[in-house]
Amino acid sequence: MRRIIRNILVIIIIFITIFQPVAAKVEFNQKLYKDLSENKNPIPYIKIPDYQRLILKNGLTLFLAEDHQIPALFINGMIRGGRNLESKEIAGISDCMVDMMTTGTQNFGEKDLDQYKEQYAIQFNFKADNDYLSFSSNALISEEEQLIALVAEILQKPQFGTDYFQRKQSEWEQGLKHAKTQENDVLNLYFYNHLMEGHPYSFRYDLDLQLAALNRITPKELLQHYQRVVTPNNTILFVYGDFKPDRILELISNYFSEWPRHETKPKLTKVKENKELYGQIILVNKPDATQAKIKMGYNFFDQSFLDRNIKERVAFEIANQIYGGGDFESYLMNEIRSIKGFAYDIYADFFNHRLGGAYFINTSVKPEQACETITTIKQIMSDLKNGTQKITETEVFKIVNQRNAFFPEAFRYNESIITNLIMNVEFKDRDPNYLNKYIRLYNTVTAAKAQKAFTKYSFPEKLFTVIVGKKEAILPAFQEQGLKVKVIEL
Repeated sequence: MRRIIRNILVIIIIFITIFQPVAAKVEFNQKLYKDLSENKNPIPYIKIPDYQRLILKNGLTLFLAEDHQIPALFINGMIRGGRNLESKEIAGISDCMVDMMTTGTQNFGEKDLDQYKEQYAIQFNFKADNDYLSFSSNALISEEEQLIALVAEILQKPQFGTDYFQRKQSEWEQGLKHAKTQENDVLNLYFYNHLMEGHPYSFRYDLDLQLAALNRITPKELLQHYQRVVTPNNTILFVYGDFKPDRILELISNYFSEWPRHETKPKLTKVKENKELYGQIILVNKPDATQAKIKMGYNFFDQSFLDRNIKERVAFEIANQIYGGGDFESYLMNEIRSIKGFAYDIYADFFNHRLGGAYFINTSVKPEQACETITTIKQIMSDLKNGTQKITETEVFKIVNQRNAFFPEAFRYNESIITNLIMNVEFKDRDPNYLNKYIRLYNTVTAAKAQKAFTKYSFPEKLFTVIVGKKEAILPAFQEQGLKVKVIEL
């Protein structure tokens, strides 16, 4: 139930990319979804709050948005360049780097940094993503200078050659080894390692590659990677809360203006589609598994392609929700869960990053049901693609109506609106009012448009499948059907 609810919200916002997800304070249940379908909700309009955009001499981009109803200060940020800048030799270095940067700095040892954050009640989080690094921080407005000073310290003065480096390296190693025992991690490893073979997007899932790279991720290598990525001209700061602009600008200038600009021209490569994967089935034998974990999919389009074809993309979103990415009544959920009783949960989704994307379907069933489940998933997609199964106006209305209900709730805070705007404008070259453009577009989708888009962008013949489970229980059904399965022993 929680996964389904999460999926509803994620699908609503996945293509507009909210930097920090905002939880809607609504009691989610099946009755709510029924009520939303029966009562027409107005098309929402998200008002963009006032903000300032400034660029410092060193290239640092600064967004300021005041909100005097919140007695706190939030400083969030994004840095262009994430895992897409990694190579096989240093796979995983982005995550290692941000971990070290938030553990200690040149002026704060590990304990000192913890004590400083505790003393001033400061929260700071830093993470790596495929195309960027992101951080978030906050404190009471009374501690505004302490917060800005800490953000500046972490971003500008990392300390990688420390006495705790070996301990952190050991922690990374143990975390990767533990992940290799988890079925979902193993599933993603083999799925993305094949689908995006050799591309940095696959490295985050390639546990073996990251383990092999750990010995090469030295303090010197971390510093060199930091210098390539974390520069002011690659960084966007977003300051939000109850502040006085003149005072904040003074503090930002004091703590960030001396950060030296550094020009980099990284070589980025797009994901290459491997046509040899079309229709392949890989079974990863895990003798102790009680379920068959299944992931099916194919290479999908990158962000720029889908932005150029935004009307079709939005129509495909709606169609895919009806097929398998929506609520309890999606075609996949109805057939696999309600009728056959094979799975508690099944969903279809896709992502489109800057250098490539992927379409995928996830579920988990009893081992002896894996073959029939995969066949059913393909058949339903084929029926919808060729028009044997017709999308109805009622189904489209239901999805659109739910979105119209949840959008205002998802963007109830100005912080989430500005963050969304920053991502769209600075990282995706979109219009500042893209959010409302997106809302207007999905409200124009008809059953015919959804059907046409699904026909154009769904490819059942391309579906590449990875199964993680017990070979002896899974393989016989495939052999009976004469289906070729490649078995990999863990």
